[in-house]
Amino acid sequence: MTTRLTLIETLALALVAVATLLALAFSTTPMTLGIGVGGVLAVANFYALRRLMLALSRAATPPRQLILSALLMLKFGVMGVLLFFVMTRLPVDGIGLLIGVSFVVIAIFVEGARMVLRANTAADDSSS
Repeated sequence: MTTRLTLIETLALALVAVATLLALAFSTTPMTLGIGVGGVLAVANFYALRRLMLALSRAATPPRQLILSALLMLKFGVMGVLLFFVMTRLPVDGIGLLIGVSFVVIAIFVEGARMVLRANTAADDSSS
């Protein structure tokens, strides 16, 4: 499971890099900055969420679970503050920011489609 999540992170970073380079060549600076910053924040959020949820699922004692749950809530708060800071203090385009944060969701859909296609291929091979 962790391998798939790492693949999602890698794919999302690759999509962010490609989109940022394309925006750099063909779009405005605020759009490019929005895509890049939004994408990096989304991947960092996904990474932190993955690590915290994995640790929480493995935590054996209630005090450790409590600490990890508090860190999870803190992460959500920090992400909200970072997004607020980015939207109010940096010259980013809102649409670019939205595009950037969407790359993790796109990577999840792509990896899900790959899993389904792989399962269908395996099922077809075994029925032949």
